[in-house]
Amino acid sequence: MFQTAAKVFIAMRSHIFTHSEMIQGVLDYARLNGPWQTRIWGVDDEFSARNFTLDDLDGAIIEDRSVSLALIKQLGDIPTITCISDQNLTEKIRSPHVQINCDNTEVAEAAAKFLLARTSGALVFANAPGNPPWSLTRSDTFVRTATDAGRPCSVWKDKHMSRKGFFPASFADWIAALPDGSAVFAANDPIARHILN
Repeated sequence: MFQTAAKVFIAMRSHIFTHSEMIQGVLDYARLNGPWQTRIWGVDDEFSARNFTLDDLDGAIIEDRSVSLALIKQLGDIPTITCISDQNLTEKIRSPHVQINCDNTEVAEAAAKFLLARTSGALVFANAPGNPPWSLTRSDTFVRTATDAGRPCSVWKDKHMSRKGFFPASFADWIAALPDGSAVFAANDPIARHILN
């Protein structure tokens, strides 16, 4: 008997490594448990709630971007998984949608323990521009874990960093002034690349 393929819409930023891994995991699952017919949209590029039609979708897996709220309204009762890291959106997105949350406390504890075991220098945390809630959770947990282990820990948290992606010149000065042997935990990959540059 022929099985009809489930139509699944995926909206994520595939150029971000962790997101591309999540997409690959979804596609691996679909290959083993399908058949699925998937449509993948890059959130930052061409994605807009106006740029697609539902086409009798059976499900959706979407990222928690500002466009997600409009998209969720369009999806209606279609089973939807939202990958959440923004606490503000978490409050606005209600069931029947399934939410996948990043455990920022666990991430920061793991990072601190990893660095504590491999260096004797000071520990450092670099917040994301704008100091979003997920970054502050990582920062607070990282500092607490380092302090509990008796290690000094400094944090970059600039109240003027309100624009995403904007780093003032003082950020580079702060990095240059760190003690030799410091171990830096960056809030995310873009921050780490900025530090390396």
